Amino acid sequence: MASYLGLSLPAVAAGIAVVHLGLFATAYGYGVGVIGLVALAAAVSLRGRHRSAAARAAAPLSPHHDLPPCPGGSPALARHA
Repeated sequence: MASYLGLSLPAVAAGIAVVHLGLFATAYGYGVGVIGLVALAAAVSLRGRHRSAAARAAAPLSPHHDLPPCPGGSPALARHA
């Protein structure tokens, strides 16, 4: 449902805007809107990466960090199996 609305509502809005504003103004506005959404998504994505990197740096190492890797799974899973 969300995918259909996400694809259809902008197309319907653009169709209505073409009638009232013209093709050039609608295409220009649509382009500015898309650029704005891309910039917002990039900013949120970069901010999330920065926070997750800081959280990883501040987090203590797991108790299994010093154990050698186990072929076929993690050392904790191999020990409890």
